[in-house]
Amino acid sequence: MTTQTPPHQHRVLTPEQRRRRRRRQVATRWSVIGVVLILLVTGGYVVYNYQRFVNGITHIDALPGGSTNNKDQNILLVGDDHRPDNATPSSSPSSAPKTTAAAPAPTR
Repeated sequence: MTTQTPPHQHRVLTPEQRRRRRRRQVATRWSVIGVVLILLVTGGYVVYNYQRFVNGITHIDALPGGSTNNKDQNILLVGDDHRPDNATPSSSPSSAPKTTAAAPAPTR
């Protein structure tokens, strides 16, 4: 017959087992801290770049008065590419071949 320790008593660990358990606990703790720090830094980087992107877009009131009253409207979108003054034609996107398509707006 084997003797079992009662459930309320802890089994006795040897010094080597205690050392291993402690090392595992420390390694686990530092791993969790490292993962949390990586997630925080990555999240901060993403939020910073998103805000920088969103705040760099210029918005204008293209439809003064708000509503279109469910009528067809033609809207011209204009862009500005901010190329440097010393840009050469070979480094300029405007020298690349372009395709332009135009379609008339439906009339009622």
